[in-house]
Amino acid sequence: MKQAFPAELRPGAARGRLQTDWLQARLSFSFGSWRDPRRDHFGALRALNEDLVAPASGFAMHPHRQLDILLLPWTGPIEHADSLGHRAVVRPGEVQAMLVGDGLSHSQMNASAQAPERHFQLWFDPPLSRGHPQLLQRRLPAPAPDGWQAVIGPAGTAAPIDLGHDLRLWIGRPRPADALPLPGRADARLYLHAIDGPVTIETMDEVQGRCWSLDDGDALAFDHGFPRLALRLAPAAALLRIEQGIAAPASPRDSG
Repeated sequence: MKQAFPAELRPGAARGRLQTDWLQARLSFSFGSWRDPRRDHFGALRALNEDLVAPASGFAMHPHRQLDILLLPWTGPIEHADSLGHRAVVRPGEVQAMLVGDGLSHSQMNASAQAPERHFQLWFDPPLSRGHPQLLQRRLPAPAPDGWQAVIGPAGTAAPIDLGHDLRLWIGRPRPADALPLPGRADARLYLHAIDGPVTIETMDEVQGRCWSLDDGDALAFDHGFPRLALRLAPAAALLRIEQGIAAPASPRDSG
């Protein structure tokens, strides 16, 4: 019998919440004052926050160290400023990575004075202790013929950003006629997060197949390898696919 890889369905309703007069945040992992010991990290992934930010509002200048921070705008522009003098506007269809290394302070503001903006922020442990901070901003490539849009990946792949280890991230978009194919890997962990649902996921190689349905904010996690999968997305759906080698080393956690 073919191997059945264990999987965990993580309901979006169980995520942490942070709400102020300008921010509505949903937290997939322990973050700030919200703690869940079962959700401290997933391999090198330390945070996956979905933020809805009011017009002309945002995160004032604050410090980080020894983190790789990925910013994915979803519905509006974000204005970035940092202690190195960088200023930039990051728009939907672009990605920004801050490799904060031995220390960086930054602010992150909704660049629109009229409309709220929704974005995703992901924190990763770097593969080694980094030194001088770096700021990378790239345009996302068009989705590949199989429906996957590369965001992070090793050099030589279609991904616009390489974080220097076996860490890959894609955005999955609907394929009207066919399912999104996802090849299996026995040597990696997989985290699928529904940005907008519904998404149906089926195993393809197991004698007794399994099927999961994800809606907005739900996630499916395989921590010890994963089988070949087929994903079907509704016309307006999208999801994040994060793969990382199981043997990837951890680095010092953020102190800011």
